[in-house]
Amino acid sequence: MELLHPGRYCGFVVDLGNYGRNSVTPSVIFDELRRNNNDQFTFTGYHRRRSGNFVLEVKLATPVATVEKVVSDAINQAANHTLNKDFRVIFRTLSLLKSMVLYARNNLGLQPNSSDVVQNRKKFKIVAVFAGRGLLEAKENLPLRVSSRVVIIADFHDISSSFLTLYDRPIEGGDMGEPAVKLRNFLRKSSGYHLICTGRAISVIDDIVLGKVKS
Repeated sequence: MELLHPGRYCGFVVDLGNYGRNSVTPSVIFDELRRNNNDQFTFTGYHRRRSGNFVLEVKLATPVATVEKVVSDAINQAANHTLNKDFRVIFRTLSLLKSMVLYARNNLGLQPNSSDVVQNRKKFKIVAVFAGRGLLEAKENLPLRVSSRVVIIADFHDISSSFLTLYDRPIEGGDMGEPAVKLRNFLRKSSGYHLICTGRAISVIDDIVLGKVKS
């Protein structure tokens, strides 16, 4: 049984609010989450982006599945049950998120309030990708190209594996969820892993680490 041990986390919802898909107002979801605060865990904030990013404090060791169901139920309640979907949620400690941001600043030249960096005279987006289950060690040396537009730059581990990627986003269109999709497909083809993954712009992660969330 996978547990969330005492500490501060952010829960990243999979497949919520991307280009209007499964779009629910974050503040309404958060209101539902606060109604479920208890002696084991407390939801303390949320990011304004509609992708679903909810900060919580775990006080007593709690099964991941328990907290995940609370979040999924809150989303469906906030949507007046028009979605009727079991949402997956990937949790990461705030300390790991801080490590990812610091790496991007120190090694990739990330500036505050931005997800853009320049590498070899070309602009990329930095996207954090979180894998749902298990610790994955990159078999190849990093950086590792997983598609024509996505390169893994660094990997991190706490509950499960997390990755920093450089995303060559097209001038028109593009999708910040693309790095997660490409990484998931790469892991399935190269290693046989069948995982859920979700991605966030590093600027969102930076906001969460800095406490730029609503409550």
